[in-house]
Parts: sequence; structure tokens; C-alpha cells
Amino acid sequence: YDIILPEKGEIPPLEKLDEKIDAFLRTEEFIISREKKGRQIEKNIRPFVNTISFDRQANRIKASLSFGKEGGVRPAEILTHVLGLDAEAAKKARTIKTNTLFHASPLPPEERELIE
Repeated sequence: YDIILPEKGEIPPLEKLDEKIDAFLRTEEFIISREKKGRQIEKNIRPFVNTISFDRQANRIKASLSFGKEGGVRPAEILTHVLGLDAEAAKKARTIKTNTLFHASPLPPEERELIE
């Protein structure tokens, strides 16, 4: 995914984005709460994020995300839960799906860095 962020006034300071991405990538577990079929569930989204980076020059996030029978993570969830954008700013981001990779299950940590 290529996610073009909204104007700088609507997002956290750029250095904070780098810090949040680094902290997220260092963790093995990142639990979010989402609504599914009318009820709140908790989900560990970390296994579904293979790579994520911030391009300051282009003001965009690049991410490789996995989806499978165990579920997945939505680009908007990366923006709101991982990067701290509010829902309105996340809606203004332009998300472009650049590629589709099929995996039977989320990649183990040692294979995530192989995907760019």
C-alpha cells in the first residue's frame, strides 16, 4: 500500500511518525479493538504488517500488509491505531493498493523484512 497523508496540520509531527513506526516494528504484538458483527473484539495486528515506512519527502506511508484466513489489518487501522491520526484525518488520506501477495498465513518475523 501507498498511503498519501493529508496536509501536515492534520497529522502528528513528522518525527513522531518515525518514532511510532519504529516502536511498532520493534513489538511482536499490537492489540487493537475493532467492531465485528456488532460486537467489540480485540485483535493483534502486528503479524499482518510485513513492512511499514514513512517517506518524508512525499508525505506518504508505504506498507506491506498480509491478509488471510486469520484476518488482516486495514490501512485505516494503521493510520489511526499505530500512527495516531484521528478518524477524520485518516479518511482524508489517499490509499493506493500497489500489489497483492498471497500467503496462507501471516509471515513470521524473520521473513517480514524480505518483502519490500
